[in-house]
Amino acid sequence: MKPNTELTLAVLALALLPGLGWAQDAAATTVAASTTSAQPSKVDQTKDQLTKLPSAADLKPTGPLTINANYLESRQGNSAIYSGKVTVDSDTLKMDGDRLELKRAADGQYTARITGAPAHMSHAGSGPDNPPMTAQAKVMTYDSRSSSVNLDGDAQMTKGDERTTAEKISYNFLEQRYQASGGGDGSGGRVQIVIPQVTAPAATTPQTPATAPTAPAPATAAPPQAKPSGEAPK
Repeated sequence: MKPNTELTLAVLALALLPGLGWAQDAAATTVAASTTSAQPSKVDQTKDQLTKLPSAADLKPTGPLTINANYLESRQGNSAIYSGKVTVDSDTLKMDGDRLELKRAADGQYTARITGAPAHMSHAGSGPDNPPMTAQAKVMTYDSRSSSVNLDGDAQMTKGDERTTAEKISYNFLEQRYQASGGGDGSGGRVQIVIPQVTAPAATTPQTPATAPTAPAPATAAPPQAKPSGEAPK
């Protein structure tokens, strides 16, 4: 009876081997699939990178305008002229100059033309991908509808660490794109762009500790010389 039982168990084991192999393959496939799903795909990585870029709401100056000046002249057609130490402040955009011509539309959009010697502008930016911007020119025209500014006459603009000098510069806040033409500031009619050099930190050389000077050895008296045996003592 015992031999028959061993033979039966051997036959059952041979029959179960293909099923066990299939189960192991299925388990390996399940583990591989779960590992692949845990890793973000290239599409997800691209979406994540795009969501980190500054949005239009961060780039476009919004909010109410606060204008200060010495004189105001209001005109028809929702336009006004301000003069004498003019300052214009919004949430992220600031301008100052000698004279401001402001035209407002029915939808609240406006065009601000500010002149000075020179007039100045600054935009706070929103982070490393959109660094702060400063500019100056004889005439600046800002359009809130397109979120763009035109600098005319000895124009200079600094964006992060990059500085551009030209006769005319146009900058779009939403696209972070600018165009420059002509030259100013004695450049002979050419646009000048200055990009600072990035220098690596200087390597520190370990200093060898200074050693104290060695003191000279103390002088020792010479031993007395022996006298010849035949010489009488003095």
